[in-house]
Amino acid sequence: MTSTKKIKSKKRMIVKNYINLTSISVSLLFAVVGVHALLTSHAAPSTKPDGITNTCSLSSLMVPSCGVLWGAYVPSYGLTTLENSVGRQFDFFQEYHDFPSPTSNQSGMIPNTNDLALMAGGRILLASWTNKDWTGANTYTWANIASGSYDSTIIIPQTQNIKAIAPTKIFLSFAPEMDGSGDSSLGTAADYVAAYQHIYNVFKAQGVTNVVWVWTPTGDTAHNIASYYPGDSYVDWLGYDPYNFYNADDDPACSSKDTTWKNPFTTFSNYYDWVQSGNLGTGAESKPMMLDEYGSHDDAGDPISGDTNWYSQVPAALAQLPNLHALSQYDSAGSCPTYVNSGADLAGFAAAGLNPIVTGQSSSNPPTTAITSPAASTVVQGHSVVIDATASATSPASITKVELLVNGNVEATDTTSPYDFTWNSQTSGIKNGTISVTTEAFDSTGLTTSSSILSLKLDNGDINGDGAVNIADLSILAAHWGDSGATLSEGDLNGDGVINIADLSILATNWGDSD
Repeated sequence: MTSTKKIKSKKRMIVKNYINLTSISVSLLFAVVGVHALLTSHAAPSTKPDGITNTCSLSSLMVPSCGVLWGAYVPSYGLTTLENSVGRQFDFFQEYHDFPSPTSNQSGMIPNTNDLALMAGGRILLASWTNKDWTGANTYTWANIASGSYDSTIIIPQTQNIKAIAPTKIFLSFAPEMDGSGDSSLGTAADYVAAYQHIYNVFKAQGVTNVVWVWTPTGDTAHNIASYYPGDSYVDWLGYDPYNFYNADDDPACSSKDTTWKNPFTTFSNYYDWVQSGNLGTGAESKPMMLDEYGSHDDAGDPISGDTNWYSQVPAALAQLPNLHALSQYDSAGSCPTYVNSGADLAGFAAAGLNPIVTGQSSSNPPTTAITSPAASTVVQGHSVVIDATASATSPASITKVELLVNGNVEATDTTSPYDFTWNSQTSGIKNGTISVTTEAFDSTGLTTSSSILSLKLDNGDINGDGAVNIADLSILAAHWGDSGATLSEGDLNGDGVINIADLSILATNWGDSD
């Protein structure tokens, strides 16, 4: 069964933001940390829109029972400033930490004072721990890490920092984007795997129980990503960093980036599908996934890009990627700006953050839909009829589709307003008689509603109502040939009030049909 629609038109470098703050003593750090050890193992609920109840919870690996964890990396103007702009608190935040001096250096300390302040508000820390020295003074190769060269000076002290905030949990990603580092001096893929496994094993040996391990390659499937995978038993979440870097305005900061515009689904789905296809092994397919970084370049040179459109389409993309449970907007210049702190991009980003697909909230108000044309009891003379409908959802939900049902069967689907359908009785295999027509609206929270039933009468040439189109009907039509003001029972099959060749044509088309 088919239907013809009447009208239908629709970051990157890791920022080496070496935090040049005054060093603090270990004792002061733990004094600060001790206060926060009272935090629970699950993040406090984020600020949600009024009138909607959030019932989502977190598993032991911090996988949300509904919605997704919504986060950001905001180094320039501050996370809370962005929260105020979008009207809700982030579920988690990302911070980058370099490798040296985890007991005296704010940039190497996990968590540092800034992290602790944000965690105190109920946000989860995603710590991206690079094996680099942002001052450039030292090089920490993966082979040396794996050999235990830095256990006593870096890795074990770091475990004590993190243990001190237990039971509060954090996400920890070691050497993110290892497959795209472009620095062969760090070592081979095998060296990386050995380093990752060594750090994991040291944490376990030191009794760290409040780390959820995130493994984060770039997500570029052209890289040999699988060779860097440390194994299922070492990974809790699979992260990756997808971007839409289309560069129609030739921004020098975005040179050699994407040559085509990618919507959120296309941006997110390539690596997602690669994982789900078993390229990391079947054990990885069921692991929760997160976007450690993501974003879209605000491209003024591309009139169709519209960040409002891009970010507002993120929830719909998430709905199609059910194993994607967290995402963190990279709100920084990086190698190509992906700011969302003003203008149209802020509007789209804010709307996405409040969407029920993201928040996991449900509204008690289902969508509405109604058939506006044709009127009830209309006689359909001929094989097709145009059916117009309306549909609306309670904000912040939106209509995702409207279905047309005839006699309880779905005949057509429309995903854009106006919701117009041209239904054909011959295509549907329905000849004559009364039909029941309804529309069903679906919103972004999963709620649905059906319209009232519209009854229509089909008349495809059966003038006398005996269920067949034959000589008897032709006789009636012939008897009233040329009449004006004629009715259906007199042979006016097209409803123009006149018995003429147009009616005879309808009769001929349906000749021999029977119910």
